Amino acid sequence: MWNSDPGFDQAGTKVFRILDDSRIHVINGDARRFIRQTKEKYDVVLVNLPEPSTFLINRFYTREFLMELQKVLNPGAVVS
Repeated sequence: MWNSDPGFDQAGTKVFRILDDSRIHVINGDARRFIRQTKEKYDVVLVNLPEPSTFLINRFYTREFLMELQKVLNPGAVVS
């Protein structure tokens, strides 16, 4: 899982304790850059973005992004 909002990490740790699970990995940084560079495959990807109101956010609402994302997903993976 990647994330550009450090508050998300804090909420997950304090409220849900999900980040204590060794199977969950949070990557803070640019998601598109991460997808292009990773060699890992993922079963679940959570995308938490606002409406596509700026150029920087809009790039995650493109066919190109989804095609790049598909390359790092295991068969049967879930994107939400």
